[in-house]
Amino acid sequence: MSHTLSDITENVDPSASKQVGFGTSKAWWIWGVSLVFALFQFFLQLSSGEMVDGLMKSFSLTALGGGVLASAYYYIYVVLQAPAGMMIDHFGPRRILGASALLCAVGCLFFAGAHHLIFAIFGRLMMGMGAAFAFVGSLNLVARWFPLERFGVMAAISETVGMVGSLFGGFMLADLIQHIGWRPAMIGATVVGLIIALLLWLIVRDAPTPQLATEHRSASELWQDAKALIKRPVVWWNGLYSGAMFSTVTVFVALWGIPFIQKIHHLSLMKASLTCNLMFVGVAIGSPVMGWIDGRFQCRRQLMVSSAIITFMLLSLLIYIPSLPLDIVMTLMLLLGFFASSYIITFVIANEIAKPHTRGTSVGFVNMLSVASAPIFQPLIGLLLFILSGRVALHEITAYSVFHFQIALSIVPLLVAGAAVVAVLLPERCPS
Repeated sequence: MSHTLSDITENVDPSASKQVGFGTSKAWWIWGVSLVFALFQFFLQLSSGEMVDGLMKSFSLTALGGGVLASAYYYIYVVLQAPAGMMIDHFGPRRILGASALLCAVGCLFFAGAHHLIFAIFGRLMMGMGAAFAFVGSLNLVARWFPLERFGVMAAISETVGMVGSLFGGFMLADLIQHIGWRPAMIGATVVGLIIALLLWLIVRDAPTPQLATEHRSASELWQDAKALIKRPVVWWNGLYSGAMFSTVTVFVALWGIPFIQKIHHLSLMKASLTCNLMFVGVAIGSPVMGWIDGRFQCRRQLMVSSAIITFMLLSLLIYIPSLPLDIVMTLMLLLGFFASSYIITFVIANEIAKPHTRGTSVGFVNMLSVASAPIFQPLIGLLLFILSGRVALHEITAYSVFHFQIALSIVPLLVAGAAVVAVLLPERCPS
């Protein structure tokens, strides 16, 4: 999210929600198309696990190289999280989202046709650059086209749709890769991206009324606000908790979990993908439940600490007990998503600890730290696998031993254990 997103929601006259355009069928079409782009972005972001083995074979990569290539998507994605909303506010969501979807499509095509590692990395960077605006832009359109009281509910719907879509998208991608390979699958993604870009341009409009124009703050004022905000330790603790808990999605499930499940349970790519991606269903269920508990009871710290501890225990069972029956593994993946979804509370805290004109900056900063774990720990786990294998250049991810996986993947439960400690430093819920 961005600074300007909160500005939009603060400056709209509540009576404007009764004007023509708000909540109409046109508004739903506009939001729906933007949500499809957000769903496409989730698909690109979380598809690495299905592709990593094929990428290693195609480019003769070790686990380290596979991790670096997969995580390249996140490098530019993370950097652009904070300024994305400001750009959307300045240029308008229609132009930014249309151009971003087109950039995603070009990146997919470039990636699919790459036969040298440097070009494949460039393609992943292009995909990450375009995708950085999808979720922010969708929420921006909600703020512009719907009454303010619907914003929270529709933001939750967006998160749920994204996670459930990731489950089915990952399953379909695994099926495609298994039958036709990752390159044709990414060409198919290119076509989807082009269709989305066209729909965004044809259907999306910036705002229903001119009253939604916001009062811009100067660049120096924005910079001073941002500096004052990030000097506060609580902002960092909040973001670190979010990043540590969300690493279960971006580091474990999105990349290394699928080949690990393949290895220990001798499953096909499609079955391993379906098993691992059950976590997305857990997150989709857990996010609104966590938000409801946090808003209803004065037990925020206990909720966040206990969720982190239970997540740590679930990860430990999945990683260190390879003899578990598959139905138990699937249940654990579902529960893992449910309890890891406590990261959603950090966005509520981000709003509470910031002044009204810096709430968007605060939320954007947390959003950035939420995904920052991916470009750091995805390649780090690959490096550990490479070192543990005696620096043997293994070009199939399933060629690494179960023991090597267990040691390398220990990073994720350690991060979650750290989140349990950090949660003690976070503020309790502000009384309503």
